Amino acid sequence: MDRVWKLSETFPELSISLSTSRSMDRVWKLSETLSMDRVSSS
Repeated sequence: MDRVWKLSETFPELSISLSTSRSMDRVWKLSETLSMDRVSSS
């Protein structure tokens, strides 16, 4: 998942479009959940 977060950091407008896109909403929520899991596990 690191690669995805690096991408979103490099292209903020990409992450914005992802988070605002209705079709990507489910994927984005999954990504957030995964990142929270990583933070809580470390």
